[in-house]
Amino acid sequence: MSKTSAENVKKSLVSYDIYYSVNYWPKMGHGNYGIIVLNMQDRSTFTGGLHETTANRMHLRAAIEALAVIPAGSVAVLHTNSKYVIDGLRRNWVKGWCKRGWKRTDGTMVPNHDLWMMLHDLAKDRHLERVLIPNHVDNEHMKKSRALAQGAKATTPPFDQ
Repeated sequence: MSKTSAENVKKSLVSYDIYYSVNYWPKMGHGNYGIIVLNMQDRSTFTGGLHETTANRMHLRAAIEALAVIPAGSVAVLHTNSKYVIDGLRRNWVKGWCKRGWKRTDGTMVPNHDLWMMLHDLAKDRHLERVLIPNHVDNEHMKKSRALAQGAKATTPPFDQ
């Protein structure tokens, strides 16, 4: 096996645990996210936020940012309290939307389709398991990601909201 092939196999076997939380203030229309990415070698944290957004867009953006930092082909477990994100990925809503040109069965555009398309592109290139962690469950990493989100500042997004 060549060195490059061995490195690719080793890289693909690295498993990542991703935890994210968001804070959203509807009256102000902005929110923040905190992300923790764990693997056997290290722990990374990321924060960010958006102005003029919604809670669902914040959850999608956090999931996108989290998956973007891990290499394609990696094994990852995405831990979140967002049923919206988990259901969209787990129940194959996204696959149906793709087939219909990002439209619902009634022919209307899928809300947040721009972010769903980005998330779909990232998720399909990773071996992704999705774990829903209810808000009331005591989870150390979710608490830490929540604290990161609370301390984050809303910024201008690198792409259109």
